[in-house]
Amino acid sequence: MAHRGIHMDEQKTRQGEIAELMVKKKLEDLPPGYSVIANVDIAAEGKSSELDTVVVTPTGVIVVLEVKAGNLIADESGHVVRDYGAGGQKDIVKQLNRQGGIVRNRLAAFAKNLTIRSFLVLPTGKLDGYGIGIDSARVIDADRMDELCNIILDCDRLPHNHDVSKDTIVEFLENHCVVKQSLSSISETLDIRCRELSSGLATWIPRIESPLAVVEVNAPAGAGKTQLALSLLQKAHQEKRSAWYINTTRNIAQKLQDHPINQHVEFIGTWHELAIEKTRAEDPADIDSLKLSQYFNDVSEAFVQKLEDGNYSIDCIVLDDAQDLKSDWVVALTQALSSDGTLYVLSDPNFKTGETVEFTESVRVNSAETARIPQRVTQVINELALTSSPLVSTSPYQGDVPAFFTYSGPAQLLKETRRAVDEARKEGFSDDQIAILSMKGRHSSEILCSPTLGLDKYSLKQPLDEFKNGRQLFSDGTIFNDTVRRFKGLQAPCIILTEVDFDELDDQTKSLLYLGMTRASMSLKIVLTDAFAQKLAACL
Repeated sequence: MAHRGIHMDEQKTRQGEIAELMVKKKLEDLPPGYSVIANVDIAAEGKSSELDTVVVTPTGVIVVLEVKAGNLIADESGHVVRDYGAGGQKDIVKQLNRQGGIVRNRLAAFAKNLTIRSFLVLPTGKLDGYGIGIDSARVIDADRMDELCNIILDCDRLPHNHDVSKDTIVEFLENHCVVKQSLSSISETLDIRCRELSSGLATWIPRIESPLAVVEVNAPAGAGKTQLALSLLQKAHQEKRSAWYINTTRNIAQKLQDHPINQHVEFIGTWHELAIEKTRAEDPADIDSLKLSQYFNDVSEAFVQKLEDGNYSIDCIVLDDAQDLKSDWVVALTQALSSDGTLYVLSDPNFKTGETVEFTESVRVNSAETARIPQRVTQVINELALTSSPLVSTSPYQGDVPAFFTYSGPAQLLKETRRAVDEARKEGFSDDQIAILSMKGRHSSEILCSPTLGLDKYSLKQPLDEFKNGRQLFSDGTIFNDTVRRFKGLQAPCIILTEVDFDELDDQTKSLLYLGMTRASMSLKIVLTDAFAQKLAACL
């Protein structure tokens, strides 16, 4: 029931957003001289109310548009109501009348005799029945949406006797009544929208039918590769076909392990976990840390041999983050396919730590679109030429250009990182929406050695040298702090990249910067040395 409730809330949010976007688009047809203002807070005397859209005509008539998604119903008593599920029913006419009273009281304190007209707008629905206290002429439903601009033009012809100019009214509304929405409050809605926008790969790739056994998908961070992987696994389950999901990034593998699909798929995990399972190798926890690298390589080679010996017959293999593996390991997976099986190779060509894989035959899909990265962050990534080809942001969020904070030593590093956190908090981000990511290694980072950034008012949630059920444990801080590499596969509304200090902007540095900058879904702040700041400035 909880999951269903969340789904219904998300659906209603999307419906409301679509309705408001339809009105916004329609108002673009108004001639010059009409001012459209969204999210107007006319709270007064402890009464809070927000107007969806206000239009101020050239003669200073104020037109209030209250936008509702879907249909409204007049109940048996004639009251116009909207059903909010668990939240009960709300009397819309009562809400509009209360709102109208607050509007008049608030604006009366600003200027007398202002002319105000209010309309209920139903871009995707109708009002069924006859409501008490509402004139049908004040209802603009789906059938009358084409008349919206003409109705507003007619309002401009209404008689008025106020002596306040239109520009003065607009200035008052914008400076005193426009809601400055906290960035944190729109984060969840933005995530929902971005998931929808990045669903293209998950929609179309599973429909590909080809005699070729390999489908390559090359796409950047935020393009929807994880959604695609989940869609492929669900399709395999529905068709009763065997499936493996393999990744090199533990964060993403754990997400899918926590998903219900894990109960229906033969394997979900990392490459090394699969290799250890299939070769029945010794538990890595029992291996000396200095010998772990050689251990994992040996286990991988032993697994590759089993693949090439034809020991498996899997219908669907999804290899995510394939760019991190050796090319011969990737190619060996084709030997594990059934006679009509498919290997899906998902890669980000902009973050490469392994080798380029060349298949003799494959279906290849390339995309440069990212729905997660804000438009202005994407612009800076392109200006720095961090990617093999320019990224295209389809995110609905424009965002701001990344903020830069420079330092020249350890003491100043802590100070500037604290300043970046303070800026994020001022913008409205809560501590659990902020992630501080170091470009240094875990044991060479000054930040990861400072659980309070040098002051008690900061509390960092940092990795411990402890694991539970194979998962990293963290301290009890409120602001997440780890390395950029270990944060791969994750995202946060506000990312603070710190300890950004490199000698050159070479390919390896570009790859790491790309990884860090693409973790932010809303805001990005970069704490870097003076010397490296000059190198970046030369590229911008």
